[in-house]
Amino acid sequence: MFSAFPVLRQALQIAGGIYLLYLAFQLWRTGSLNAESEIAGVGRLAALRMGLLTNFTNPKSALFFGSVFSTCFSDNSDSGLRVAAVGLVFVNAWAWYSLVAYLFSRERVRSAYLSRRRSVGKAAGALLGSIGLRFLQLTLHEVQR
Repeated sequence: MFSAFPVLRQALQIAGGIYLLYLAFQLWRTGSLNAESEIAGVGRLAALRMGLLTNFTNPKSALFFGSVFSTCFSDNSDSGLRVAAVGLVFVNAWAWYSLVAYLFSRERVRSAYLSRRRSVGKAAGALLGSIGLRFLQLTLHEVQR
């Protein structure tokens, strides 16, 4: 589709670059906020339910994996391979978020992160901002040709 409509691809690249700049700004700004606010404690089951609902209802994940799978698998791909790919993504996500939840449930890890939160937010914002600017630069250079 992008081969047939290069303007659509370029428009999506520009939108993606602008979105990365927006995220970079949010990270940079959030890194400056006071991290001393108390986080209300929730039970383990409630935390698991909130985490699952947050991830399962995230449209960005569905769009990302939908686009990856649609380009990787043809219409005549084996259904077992498709099921295995979806299962692998599910297990990988479950393992990653479980590790992050476990680590951040430890007081030592949480306090180490909170003490460095400002610099981590600023560094992540600078990185995302540079990627967003590069997307825009490359796309605008392509459009001008």
